[in-house]
Amino acid sequence: MLNKILLWKERRYFWELSRKFLKDKYVGSVLGLSWAFITPLLLAGAITLVFTRVAKVSLPHYPLLVLSGILPWMYFSASLSEGAYSILNYSSFLKRFTFSPVIVPLSLSGANFLNLLLSIGVMLPIFILFNKSVLFLLPVLFFFLVLFFFLASGIMLTLAWSNVFLRDIGHLTSVGLLFWFWITPVFYTLSLVPERFLFYLYLNPLTPFMRIFHSILYRGVFPRPFDAYLSFLYTLVFWLIGYISFLKKIPEAKKRI
Repeated sequence: MLNKILLWKERRYFWELSRKFLKDKYVGSVLGLSWAFITPLLLAGAITLVFTRVAKVSLPHYPLLVLSGILPWMYFSASLSEGAYSILNYSSFLKRFTFSPVIVPLSLSGANFLNLLLSIGVMLPIFILFNKSVLFLLPVLFFFLVLFFFLASGIMLTLAWSNVFLRDIGHLTSVGLLFWFWITPVFYTLSLVPERFLFYLYLNPLTPFMRIFHSILYRGVFPRPFDAYLSFLYTLVFWLIGYISFLKKIPEAKKRI
């Protein structure tokens, strides 16, 4: 309970560091924050080209499906990649300031989350243009985006302290994300997956979230209750594991940096 109170009191540091990390992403860049939506557009364009021309995927408005999955995936991937090295790369923060060490990785996730919100904000008119129902589902979308933040942050906290003890974790994270991308329904629907593989896909904590984002942004419908329930369950489990393990391991980890 004390840790939760301290975390709430230190929310100012979380906000200030999140803003700093977001600005640092684009220091020296001519296009600056424009890269927040240029990158997913380019990636979505490449995937659309390959899967419509080569794989012959014939889903209506397929680029919108890809975009609705790519935007949250890029947040997730960036948070885990950066978060794995957060304690090592920002060890000076832990020595110079008195706030809780958990603020550092959470702020990195927060910076990427702000980047995600900016990207979605820019792309939102496109989704609404094709499906006006999206406009009425924005509160639902924001709720699940916040839930997604806690899922990603929970996994990231586990990686942050683990990489201090075993430096291979950071490299494994980069490789693992490449594999994770393909087994996550970011740019395809489960209707394209053979039924015998569906159970294994739902063992992936990102699957219900991608289904939810596709439902809201691509189809303009309310998420399925099963996906909503599963997303909440996965978030609760991974957040508790990440947060509790981080608090237990960080005192020893700080001695190793």
